[in-house]
Amino acid sequence: MSEIERGSSMPKEGVVPAFDAGWNAHEVGLERNTVSVLAHPTGREWALMGWDSRQLVADRMREDG
Repeated sequence: MSEIERGSSMPKEGVVPAFDAGWNAHEVGLERNTVSVLAHPTGREWALMGWDSRQLVADRMREDG
């Protein structure tokens, strides 16, 4: 699969570390539930948002072919 880039509405890399962690966790194949369990409570929502965002972009790329 080609490199998946973040959309302009997403935080730039390095701005929200928990978002980066969720985005990167998705790239290495971790499941959403794993991210939820392993994320620090103060950053869990950001980490899940990063994971979900990466999933949505990947889904869209598959649909577009």
